[in-house]
Amino acid sequence: MSAAQASLSSAYQAVLADGGHPSTYAGGPIQDDAWNRSNFPYAAAVATATGLDFVQLAAVDYTNGSYGVDAIVRAIGADDPGAAEARRVEAVHKLGDPGDDARAAVTLAALVAAGADADGLLDAFVEAFVLRSNTGPPWAPTPAAYPLSAQVAALTGLSFEKLATIESKGGTDGLRLTVRRFPDLAAREGCLALF
Repeated sequence: MSAAQASLSSAYQAVLADGGHPSTYAGGPIQDDAWNRSNFPYAAAVATATGLDFVQLAAVDYTNGSYGVDAIVRAIGADDPGAAEARRVEAVHKLGDPGDDARAAVTLAALVAAGADADGLLDAFVEAFVLRSNTGPPWAPTPAAYPLSAQVAALTGLSFEKLATIESKGGTDGLRLTVRRFPDLAAREGCLALF
């Protein structure tokens, strides 16, 4: 058993001891199906990357939040299957964490160093907020439905659809965080004044 599997098993046993296998309000007991994977996207991405048990990861996520999943990712050894992808997922997930500017700066610098352009950076923010949200896609990504995203897109030239996805997943706080953290963003001050 790998260190990550042992860490996950221990965390899951603690969940069970604290109240049994969790059930979601709308979905019943957590199980490995499309509905639960869409509602626990961070756990699903880590499980897909590593082969770790999705149900256990989702139960840890449900009970302990994303920090519980982060602890499992930190236990993944460098030689474990999917280690690099799991760490990439964790780093991108942190882009949406308002309390972790230093980690976000490191992740963004690595993306820029790897050749990411503005569209690639925006894709990373979209992924971050998708990983942090259990809501579906934006229902009506129109300027009328997402006026702040439309204004930011007009000022910066960034994709309205991607900004609207960020706003639908992270709300106006998520959109503001994206504007604040986005490297070398044209019209940053003008955009921040919109909030």
